[in-house]
Amino acid sequence: MATEEKLYVFLKKLKEATVSKRLLWTSTVDGFTFRVSLKAGSVTIENDRGYDEGGHLKYHNGMLRIYDRKGLLVEEYTPEFNDVSAVKEFEILFDVARRSALNTASVLDDLIGEI
Repeated sequence: MATEEKLYVFLKKLKEATVSKRLLWTSTVDGFTFRVSLKAGSVTIENDRGYDEGGHLKYHNGMLRIYDRKGLLVEEYTPEFNDVSAVKEFEILFDVARRSALNTASVLDDLIGEI
């Protein structure tokens, strides 16, 4: 399997493991980058996206960074803008990683409980 294919598979597996709560992400100092640590290394994800007046995605500047056990950056992955499925997977992973790191479900439960 080529590296690009492996990265896409890795992206999907990260998403699935995060959705099923097997992975818990943390927020970084900047608040826009999220990190998960694994035995073999760690991963960060960040995302910057812009929309046109019609609400359609105009640009996507997301980045997934993969670090080895020593903290050395070994790979950076940005889905190609015209690869709709890769961009969608990336967007979903970013959103679930952000929600995991910020404990969004618990915050919403607390807010709903107050109303």
